[in-house]
Amino acid sequence: MIIIDLYDYSTISDLLLIIIVVVGCCLLLIIGCCCNIILYTIYLPNSEALVAKSGNVSVQNSLLISIDLKK
Repeated sequence: MIIIDLYDYSTISDLLLIIIVVVGCCLLLIIGCCCNIILYTIYLPNSEALVAKSGNVSVQNSLLISIDLKK
């Protein structure tokens, strides 16, 4: 069992960082679905990362690192 001490500032900053990253990735996925944007992924060890193109978003165990507007 893991007990999180909420008074530990490093723990709070770690939680905020995780929340910011998750929200940012969700926003990129929403933008990718609504707009004609190519989303690039970076391959992580032992993962099945897929590149999402033209709003057909399909990402598994990957980290979004950049977007490129389609011309």
